[in-house]
Amino acid sequence: MRAQTALVTAVAHRPELLLLDEPSSGLDAVVRRDILAEVVRAVADEGRGAVLVAPT
Repeated sequence: MRAQTALVTAVAHRPELLLLDEPSSGLDAVVRRDILAEVVRAVADEGRGAVLVAPT
């Protein structure tokens, strides 16, 4: 829940560039898919940029 809240808070401030360090860490597969899809939609619709860092 903490990761979801932090992600929503970051997107709500509408920054020009959104930096996300392992934004889906600790989330189950369904929630991860939904949240990342929403981030992609928000970035694309509003013409912002995003950098997502994920473990390899």
